[in-house]
Amino acid sequence: MSNLYDIGRTGLQSYRQSLAITGQNIANVNTEGYKRRGA
Repeated sequence: MSNLYDIGRTGLQSYRQSLAITGQNIANVNTEGYKRRGA
């Protein structure tokens, strides 16, 4: 059961990081010299 919890937690952490990167990309879309980050 612990393994199932770890899989879920890891998935949520990955999704959260993806959302953070997407937010940074959107926030800096007009910033000169900013390069898009990949998730």
